[in-house]
Amino acid sequence: MTIKERFVSALLRISPLPWRNEYGAELSHLLLTQPLSVGASANVVWNGARQRGQSLELSTVIGTISKVAVLIGFVQNILAPLPYTSGVAQSVLQPSMMTLPTLVVAPLKSNLYVLALIACGCGTYLRNQTSSPGVAAMKVTLIASLPVMVAAMLMIAGILATTVVGPADAPTPFEEHGFTFTFYSTDHSVPSPWSVLVSPLFRLPWSFLWGTVGGRFGRHLARRMRLA
Repeated sequence: MTIKERFVSALLRISPLPWRNEYGAELSHLLLTQPLSVGASANVVWNGARQRGQSLELSTVIGTISKVAVLIGFVQNILAPLPYTSGVAQSVLQPSMMTLPTLVVAPLKSNLYVLALIACGCGTYLRNQTSSPGVAAMKVTLIASLPVMVAAMLMIAGILATTVVGPADAPTPFEEHGFTFTFYSTDHSVPSPWSVLVSPLFRLPWSFLWGTVGGRFGRHLARRMRLA
């Protein structure tokens, strides 16, 4: 395989697989039989990236963004835990007396996350009216919950330790506590790793509800656009 053939093959891989299966051979032949300019290469890259973006499900995009936000929260907690006053409000995992289990993933219950689920449901209906907006919102929560579930499994395996900080305690830095998650609790209760593992799953029905609300809104918008 020549250098040009390798380069064209790499360019085509930017496009999603279904598109390559249908049009890849024709485009490859066209690129190989003509001088390959910078403009033509940039055009292939741009269209491939655009096809990738159009093929992604909205739930995957929103879920990935949410997952990154949750992951950043875990990394910040482990590397530089905040003092109690700030930490109890910003920690990824927070105690709760109103849920089962008595533990919540804070980013997944915020008002911003609710708006994201509604937007996901609305956008899912507008893009594909045969899809379920509620199921799409549940997928968002499952993707966003991956860092929590991985952390729980590390806790169960004894790899990730847990330390509890109360109102009168000062959190230790990473240099002292190592690979440890700091949990903020007024009564110094230690969260069960199994509670951490299942806590995101209890958000799935709630996510389905908000996704369905968004789907109803999307249906209303679609009806308005048809009448316009």
